[in-house]
Amino acid sequence: MKTIRILDTDLELARLGRHHLEAGAVLKAWHQIWLSLSFRAWNIEEYLPAIPCPVLALQGEDDEDGSLDQIERIARQSRDVELVKRAEWGQSPHKDRPSAVLEAVSGLVARVIDGRQ
Repeated sequence: MKTIRILDTDLELARLGRHHLEAGAVLKAWHQIWLSLSFRAWNIEEYLPAIPCPVLALQGEDDEDGSLDQIERIARQSRDVELVKRAEWGQSPHKDRPSAVLEAVSGLVARVIDGRQ
């Protein structure tokens, strides 16, 4: 079970500062969105069954802000999905483990190409 993380503003600003010039503005904007009443009902799951192409859903088990439930819901509602869950991945596997992500993408592409022949 995923634990709820208490916001440490200084830590969040340091994390965001590695990727955003205006970390304080980004953090404020995210909080305004996440805490808004309209965001509580925001959900794209109704669109998943209509996606005609294969889906590759990647999730790090060590993602501070996501959960495995997110990709498991994608898998239950999509036509053709490959789930890739890795304990050593955090929130940005494409940055932290690019070779593993490239391997997963290559595997999906190879499967699609093989299926067409």
